[in-house]
Amino acid sequence: VGTDVSIPDIWGQMVTAVTPVFDQSKTPSSLVGVAATDIPLCQLVQKAEDSGVSLQILARTQSCDSSV
Repeated sequence: VGTDVSIPDIWGQMVTAVTPVFDQSKTPSSLVGVAATDIPLCQLVQKAEDSGVSLQILARTQSCDSSV
């Protein structure tokens, strides 16, 4: 009734992690495609906190010039 849900919301918010894939057998290398995976946002945040990446991001953010 007015709700279009294609994926059940059993994992909460999802994010898509992507990376380009290049064919490096030739010079110059060429883009073959993109590899991607969907993961729950809570897992991504937890991994970032466990590895210390979130602190590195925070430090870089705080070092930015806020006048720009």
